[in-house]
Amino acid sequence: MNQDSPPPLPPAPPAEPPPEPLDEARDSADDVEIGAAYIGTVLDGRYLIQEIIGHGGMGTVFRAEQTLMQKTVAIKLLHADLAARKQVVGRFTREARAISRLSSAHTIRVFDFGRWQDLFFLVMELLEGETLDAVLARGPLPHDRVASLVVQMCDSLGEAHEAGVVHRDLKPENIFLVAGEGPADFVKILDFGLAKLKNSEDLYDVHSRAELFGTPYYMSPEQIRASDVDGRSDIYSVGALMFRMLTGRYVHGSDQATFDILKAHLMDRTPLMAEVAPAGVTIPPVVERIVAKCLAKKPEDRFQTMAELADALQVAQQSGWQDVGHEVEPEIPEPHVESMARQTTLRRVAVFVAVLTALAVGTALVLTSHSEPTPGHEVEPNDDARHPGMLAADGSAVGYLGKRRSATQADQDCYALPKLAAGETFSVQVSGLPNMDVLLTLNDKDGDARLSVDHRGRGQGELLRFADPRLPVTAVCVTEAIAANGTASESLSDAYKLQVTRSERAVDSEQEPNDLAPGENLPVGALRTGSLEGPKDRDVFRLEGAVDGRLVWVSLELPENPPVGMQMLLLDQAGRTIASRAMRAGERQASLGFVPTGDQIPDRLVLLRQAPKDVPLPADEAPYRLKYEQRDVIEFAEIEPNDTAEQANPLALGTWETGLAQDGADWLRLDGGDPSLARIRLEAQATGTGAYQLTVRDVGQQVDVRTLVVQPGQPQDLVIGGSGDGVLLKIAAHGKGEPKWQVRVRYLSGVVSGK
Repeated sequence: MNQDSPPPLPPAPPAEPPPEPLDEARDSADDVEIGAAYIGTVLDGRYLIQEIIGHGGMGTVFRAEQTLMQKTVAIKLLHADLAARKQVVGRFTREARAISRLSSAHTIRVFDFGRWQDLFFLVMELLEGETLDAVLARGPLPHDRVASLVVQMCDSLGEAHEAGVVHRDLKPENIFLVAGEGPADFVKILDFGLAKLKNSEDLYDVHSRAELFGTPYYMSPEQIRASDVDGRSDIYSVGALMFRMLTGRYVHGSDQATFDILKAHLMDRTPLMAEVAPAGVTIPPVVERIVAKCLAKKPEDRFQTMAELADALQVAQQSGWQDVGHEVEPEIPEPHVESMARQTTLRRVAVFVAVLTALAVGTALVLTSHSEPTPGHEVEPNDDARHPGMLAADGSAVGYLGKRRSATQADQDCYALPKLAAGETFSVQVSGLPNMDVLLTLNDKDGDARLSVDHRGRGQGELLRFADPRLPVTAVCVTEAIAANGTASESLSDAYKLQVTRSERAVDSEQEPNDLAPGENLPVGALRTGSLEGPKDRDVFRLEGAVDGRLVWVSLELPENPPVGMQMLLLDQAGRTIASRAMRAGERQASLGFVPTGDQIPDRLVLLRQAPKDVPLPADEAPYRLKYEQRDVIEFAEIEPNDTAEQANPLALGTWETGLAQDGADWLRLDGGDPSLARIRLEAQATGTGAYQLTVRDVGQQVDVRTLVVQPGQPQDLVIGGSGDGVLLKIAAHGKGEPKWQVRVRYLSGVVSGK
């Protein structure tokens, strides 16, 4: 039995793998491994999991026993890793609620639904038999048998439609033929996970006009357009199923790409079954007319209810399939449909191409009939930055990264940037696309990219704030960031949203681009307001006026409850990191101090995100406020409390830090996080009457690498190697006397960091 994961589609007729439904796909091997862990578990204290019997798009189906009643059931289990995803939970919940409204004997029965620990489960009747998909793998079916199957389907779907439930994903895999229950070929309809519930208003209902679902071979035109659908959409799908059952072929698309399949549902005439049926298969004209009526492009030209379709089949069957009508006229698409498709980028119709590579849920498919370009709506061709499209009046646009330009070049959509008034700047934001790494570029009038923005990762959008108004750019382009030797992908089912916003430029705001050396000039005394717009973003500032013997002091302030910590790196002209300061979780203010010497003169400051190891950086933007100063070199006194490693005072490199080791230990820290920070020069002296013990701990290795006793009048000067992840200094009194301490630390750089 395999009621939720049927055998693969039959090899005839498609030459290419058939398009996948838009579904939350999982690797079957992973499902087996994960699912096997549940065998023997008593779910919710009532259901003993016995064995895996199938895999659905959202989870795994098990044979189980209701322990109190000793009744065998089937349980669909939504895996814990999907339970946190609102859309997946919504589909799972919708399936339970949809079926709970139905009582037809031809709809799979649901006994229970709930959540146990982190798992959602759906308890159904256990079916024995095979799917229609498995039956069709053996060839077409005679029209008498098809009529019997479809009349039973009409019983289930007719009740569903009356209850306000539209299935939206009818296909052979979701039609189950039960063995040993009632007459032969007893039909059960499965998987209402894509069902649309009329007047549904609950937390998990995530469907909207902007979403599109289904399986390309069986989708109605209105479903392809992401329009409102009713029961007549299911009638079209039943017609497509009848066509397949009677001929062994799909209505459209035997060896076509998904793009062409969906276009054909919208535009091409429905072929006569007699034209495509295998030799020896006879299609009575009355059957031809019934199927053709189901497959009418316009919903109003189809059967209006499942009862009407069932009546037509039963009357024809009772008449012995006698021809009582006229020849079926081939359906000719209306001229405006063809014109519409030409003018509005047929690639938008190919909504499921992305599923073949991304298996991601679609967000929009819009087909319009404008004959003139509409600002804010992408109109092809628009991949040339020298001839960009138009943004809407509010600076917005909606488009698709569809058919790729080549194997290594993704689609590119370009829009003209607004002209800025004096004192204005602009920001650009684009939403993410599932399984695609979106790239923003700002291009000049010759089409050359002057700035690229790829700060976030796959599935996330991009954000560019504080664009330098002096950049000679005229267009913004949206495309895909492709790794070296990578292959371009397509995302025709998912629309991106682009927003360009003009604003008055703040005097102290950063100016993009400033990701690379030499960076944005930062004069002494300057303030800067900026933002790291993604995990891969960094801001580089060239420090003006750094001189030997003057303390360079950089202060960084983050907003309340910062989404992520930050790290400051100080680099010399060769790109070597000579100082580092990492902000700990929850820290809002930090300073980095450094005294330049003849061989270590700071040239630039780099800001980047900071997170604990093995913790992914969030995609949120991270705003900050920065100040650059120069000060006279002074001694820094310890700041209490600093009695534990967690309270360690950060050191200013090149300056003396002083303190008194009493009542326990004093802790100091020197941040690392760069390969060039593997060696430090440590100077220590005792300025009181007592000695102290100094322990050097490598943060990365979590080991003490050196311990020494510093006696009065015996200064120490040593070089210590480490991991480059920073060091902690622990200072404790040793013997009698007043343990006044004084230490000075500097990194000995020898590696060019490349930042």
